Amino acid sequence: MKKFIDEFKNLIESSEAKLRSIGEEKSALKFSPNIWSSKEILGHLVRRGEISNSTQITRIQKIYTDFDLCGSA
Repeated sequence: MKKFIDEFKNLIESSEAKLRSIGEEKSALKFSPNIWSSKEILGHLVRRGEISNSTQITRIQKIYTDFDLCGSA
C-alpha cells in the first residue's frame, strides 16, 4: 500500500508541473468553437469532483445524524 501511495503522490506532483508548463494561452486554445479547450475540460472535471465530494460528505453526515437520532451513538 505504501508503494501505491508513493506512486500516486509522484503522479500528482508530476502532473501539476506538466499542467503548469502548458501555460494560459495554450490551455485556452479551441480547435473548434463547439469543442471545449483543455482548460475548460480540466475545470469541468475539478467542479464535478467537488460536487461529488460534497454529495458524499452530505450523505455521510446524514448517516451519522440518523444514527445519533436513534440513540445508538
